[in-house]
Amino acid sequence: MAHYRCDTWGLEKSLEFYVSFFLKSFKNNNNDYLSARVVAYSNVGLILIYSKPLKEKNGSFYVANPVSRECVEILFPDTLPLGFETIQECPTIGIVTRTGDKGVVLSYKVVLMDERQRETSFTFLIYSSETGLWSLTTYHLPYSLILRGYRLAISLNENLHWLSWNSLVGGRVVVSIDFYDGSDRCRVTPFPDSDKTTKFERACTASQGFLMYMNIVSEDKLCLWRLQSDGWQLISAISPVALISTGLDCPVTMNPFDGKTAYFYSKEQEGLLSINLHNGKFVLHNQLEHSRDDGRIIVSVKGPGLMDYFKKSDCSSFVLPQWLHRIPNTMTRV
Repeated sequence: MAHYRCDTWGLEKSLEFYVSFFLKSFKNNNNDYLSARVVAYSNVGLILIYSKPLKEKNGSFYVANPVSRECVEILFPDTLPLGFETIQECPTIGIVTRTGDKGVVLSYKVVLMDERQRETSFTFLIYSSETGLWSLTTYHLPYSLILRGYRLAISLNENLHWLSWNSLVGGRVVVSIDFYDGSDRCRVTPFPDSDKTTKFERACTASQGFLMYMNIVSEDKLCLWRLQSDGWQLISAISPVALISTGLDCPVTMNPFDGKTAYFYSKEQEGLLSINLHNGKFVLHNQLEHSRDDGRIIVSVKGPGLMDYFKKSDCSSFVLPQWLHRIPNTMTRV
């Protein structure tokens, strides 16, 4: 997925190359390099970077566009509230954005989570580009939950989505928070197949601006759902024998622009499969692309440790938008 829309902007290398190269450009006032890493991605071409001097305690966030090399520095509050004292050591964060009708980014919010998790509410320290200020906000849950993978939030349409656990509904659920609607309530949505046995561990991905979920249920059907305001909507359900027999071992992600194309790793085929979720046709890719500082290289996907690599990896929803716009704030070029 690293090259989608790159040709629109005349980019000769993958997005990962531009992100890595951009991180190396961070320097302080003494022209010393800073430790910088991406801590959150968005689906509108922006990333959130955390950077701090190697020998200093305090760091800063940067909302950035790695392609245009524009960024906005966001300083921490002088005094961090209770529960956020160690946030700089291992920040649990996300970035949400508001866009206009034509996809122009109007504003953004940086979201830090209180590390002291409670089962009935979540407290966040939120920076708003509209006010330039940090504020504390608590969101309440309809029932007790245990948040899982809370460092891996998916940012979509002014919302952050996390996976959570609740024994009353039979396991995993999706917790969604709209950081722009003014409500203090969390939306909790059980998975549509929570009463069935599935082949894969339940997880979500993003495509075409929607939160998506795919799995193979006990009837050997590969099903795809899309999260709507009123719950999950079944988009497709296919059960070709040829597809199931390929040995789908691990879902990887969906195409962010094409809602009918999904990617799985097949241990039996020793390759990555791109599957058309409407007709079941698939293509085997026996090579994977990895970006490095000196460009990109092609490597074989074969190897005993590759299955574990896919299971432990997380595919971000960071993609280039159709149009590149300025970040809504004062710019700093690094």
